[in-house]
Amino acid sequence: MRFGDTDLTPAPKHTAHASNYTWYNGKGEYPEDAGFVFTSKWEFADQVNLDYPDGVPVEIQGGEPTFVGEGTVIGGPGFGWVGQTPRRFPHIGHVWIGYGVEIGSNVTIDRGAIGHTVIKDYVKIDNGVHVGHNASVGSRSLLTAHCVIGGSARIGEDVFVGLGALIKNQVTVGDRATIGMGAVVIKDVPQGATVVGNPARPI
Repeated sequence: MRFGDTDLTPAPKHTAHASNYTWYNGKGEYPEDAGFVFTSKWEFADQVNLDYPDGVPVEIQGGEPTFVGEGTVIGGPGFGWVGQTPRRFPHIGHVWIGYGVEIGSNVTIDRGAIGHTVIKDYVKIDNGVHVGHNASVGSRSLLTAHCVIGGSARIGEDVFVGLGALIKNQVTVGDRATIGMGAVVIKDVPQGATVVGNPARPI
């Protein structure tokens, strides 16, 4: 149902998630399963902020981490803004954590904006790592200290991300890839590749 219909009723409190609020810009398939569809990010942001002035409650779904270090924040809102006078883009997704996950100290894992942030089974996350909203980290991957995974990046299975590496938003890193220490990844990385440098290049 498009927002603006006369019979639209706002979603009940504490039930907002990707399946009932979304936005559609005319590209791709129309999200028929969504309850409330907006025609722009601005309309979406305004309505969610109106319905949830104190923010949408976050949920940790899936398994529970076996270890979480001190100072770690899981499920805070990501860095998203809309409009010429920036307004926060609401984050109504959750964080999905698999089994056997260990998370170090002073890590931030942002909740999804639309959809979820996903940390799959047996991922190990070192101290000081940042995982952006809507990112996905595949099973058994290792994220070492102070690396940054940008929003909506896709990290495959059995990936090693070196110290202080930066992975740009919306980049895909294939299974079994290695990201070298301090690498700045701005393009997709094929399966099994090793990349180093700024910008990162295969070796």
